[in-house]
Amino acid sequence: TEIFSAAGLLTDRCIMAHGVHLTHDERKQLAEARTGLACCPLSNTFFAGGVFPLRRAQLEGLRVGFGTDVAGGYSPSLLVGGCRHSVYSSQWLSSRSTESGTDPY
Repeated sequence: TEIFSAAGLLTDRCIMAHGVHLTHDERKQLAEARTGLACCPLSNTFFAGGVFPLRRAQLEGLRVGFGTDVAGGYSPSLLVGGCRHSVYSSQWLSSRSTESGTDPY
């Protein structure tokens, strides 16, 4: 986020993608700038190597939208395929919490 901030790009008109590896401070910076984030659960899993912590991001005040991209799956259906993968991601995060006794969000 540093390079985007230095260039003056983190504004309420900016929408970043994925956000899987953002730190707490980076999510806070995006939230303070009112920068949005588009999340594609399947793409995040396959290509970003993680699951976006949606609940945590929302609690931190980050504006999050739901999206899909061509690389993120075999179906252009946001409502069916995208929602399905969002549920899978949520269940995976929840199972991590149960196994480790930590807060995955």
